[in-house]
Formats: sequence, C-alpha cells, structure tokens
Amino acid sequence: MKIVGLLGLITLGLFSFNSTSTETSVVLKVRNIRNLKGQLQVAVFKNEEQFEGEQPEKTLYFNKTNVKEGKINLAFNLAQGTYAVTVLDDEDKSKDMTFRFGVYPLEGVGFSGYKLEGMSKPDFNEFDFQVDDEKKYVDVAIHYF
Repeated sequence: MKIVGLLGLITLGLFSFNSTSTETSVVLKVRNIRNLKGQLQVAVFKNEEQFEGEQPEKTLYFNKTNVKEGKINLAFNLAQGTYAVTVLDDEDKSKDMTFRFGVYPLEGVGFSGYKLEGMSKPDFNEFDFQVDDEKKYVDVAIHYF
C-alpha cells in the first residue's frame, strides 16, 4: 500500500512539474486614449492565421479609470513565445469595432510597437514581439480615424 501511495505522489509531482509553464509579465504602455468612456480590449495573437481570422489566443478587458493624460499601463502574463497584440478603445463596450456607414471606424485601435497610418492593418510580423524570461514593455499608440 505504501508503494502505491508513493507512486501516486511521484506521478502527481511529475504531472504538476510538466503542466506548469513559465509566464512573464507583459506591460502595454498605451497612449493617445481620447476619453474615459468604455473599456480597452486587448487581443493577443500567436500567429498570422489567428490575426487574419480574428481569432485571438486570448482577449482581455481593462477599464479606463486609471487613464491619465491619455495614457495607461496594462499588465498581464504570457508564456514565453512570439505574440502580437491589438488594443481596441471600445468606447461603447460592444466588444467589436463600431463603424459609421459600415466603413469608417468610430473607435480607436492600436498595434504592439507599430504606428498605424491610414486604414490598412499591418501584417502579423510587422507588430509581433518576443516574450522571454524578463518583463516585457510594449508601446501601443491608439489611432482614431
């Protein structure tokens, strides 16, 4: 009976060890937020296919109460790897970009480390970044159309 219990503990220990992943703090330094209405929606993508299909790995929501002079830092954890992040200034809390006449965006959007110019979205590799074992700071400038 002691052997079975010991094997169970060893097995549990192995599964616990293998199931933990190292996560690192990522801080988005978001700027150019025009008001305190709504929320900020952060979409985290791991590859071009997720980005093109608008199927993020994870989506996070942050209230805007701590926005000061159009800026806020948003912190969360990610496992090591390559990521790209979009930030939607979701002023109406619809969880989607709101458009006028179905064409013109009414809300702002920003991409990790990428300055958006015009109305074309970048390719994944133009705004991706690497997360390793050190805290990562990423600039995001919100652009309104």
